[in-house]
Amino acid sequence: MNQRLQGLRTCFTFLLDYLMYGSWVLVALNFLKFSFLSSGGGHYYGTHKWHWYFTQGLITVMLFTFLPFSLAGIFLSKQ
Repeated sequence: MNQRLQGLRTCFTFLLDYLMYGSWVLVALNFLKFSFLSSGGGHYYGTHKWHWYFTQGLITVMLFTFLPFSLAGIFLSKQ
C-alpha cells in the first residue's frame, strides 16, 4: 500500500513539474546542478562564516525541524 502511494505521489510530482515547466525535468537534479556544480550558484543563497553552523545554524535546524518530530515520535511510541 505504501509503495503504491509513493509511486502515485512521484508520478503526480513529475506531472506537476511537466505542467509548470512545460517540459520533463528533474527539479532535484536541476537544484543540485545550480547549487553545487555550477560556478557561483551556491552564493545565490548567501554564505556564512565557519562558526555560524555551530552557533546559529544547528540550533535553528534542531529547534524547528528535529525537535517537533522527535517529540511526536516519543509521544506516539508511548501509546
